[in-house]
Amino acid sequence: MTIQEQRATEPEGTRLEVDGAEIWYRVSGAGEGPPLVLLHGSGANHWWFHDMVPLLEPHHRVVVVDSSGHGESDHREEYTIDGWVEEIAAVVRSLGEPVVLVGHSMGGKFSVLAAARHPEDVAGMVLLDVPLTPPARIRQHAGYPGGPQRYVPTFEELLARFRLSPEQPLPPDDVVRVVVEGSARLTAEGWTWKYDRRGMPPMSDVVLNAAAEQVTCPGVYVYGSESDFMDQGRLDHASAVLPQWPTVVRVDGAHHHLVLEEPERCAAVVHDFAVTLSNHRRS
Repeated sequence: MTIQEQRATEPEGTRLEVDGAEIWYRVSGAGEGPPLVLLHGSGANHWWFHDMVPLLEPHHRVVVVDSSGHGESDHREEYTIDGWVEEIAAVVRSLGEPVVLVGHSMGGKFSVLAAARHPEDVAGMVLLDVPLTPPARIRQHAGYPGGPQRYVPTFEELLARFRLSPEQPLPPDDVVRVVVEGSARLTAEGWTWKYDRRGMPPMSDVVLNAAAEQVTCPGVYVYGSESDFMDQGRLDHASAVLPQWPTVVRVDGAHHHLVLEEPERCAAVVHDFAVTLSNHRRS
């Protein structure tokens, strides 16, 4: 199925104004229990979850969100970590009930910050390859400087340029094509990415660790065995700052972008956690 065919059968998204920018999100699926809010990583968008969503929709309400500067949401003149977190909070409030945040990479860090700042809105979390850095290893992070928007004459050239960061083997060609089609746009200057290349502001690991220690909701910590972002020190630290999370799931053979490599496994972990959480809340 092409991306155009997929879009033709999907429910339309909603655009919510948050601090002067329209934030795109889409609700689909049906089921009892808290909605699942899927949050993408830096430079990505909701299409990173395109193989997970159909597996979750028969049992859950699924919400995919594009942060500002990504996907279908507006660009801003300036981006801040706090601003991105408040976008998530605004979408969650629009749903009218607590949710399960499912965050990959940067989206997982935003999930931690949102759960610490708005605990009444977050029933649980699933963190997908989200590095939490031990205090002894923290270094000052200047953020990512970004660069000018680049354009190429054809879609096929943009497709050929697609790489994952950090570098890892690409998923199958059909998966890559869908992700690139959802991440690209045609302009008068040529084909380019929807992602705003002006860069990501620094995220303080000190602030992130402090937020993790304030998280009170239950959750699951998932990581790829081959991820460049994960090692035993970070896993031990995650267990220390999230002691109420006894469940750690290792996805063997997966790298950082495990949602593209192992969508069935990731969806199963999310589903099992959501069902367990719902059963616990009813008891």
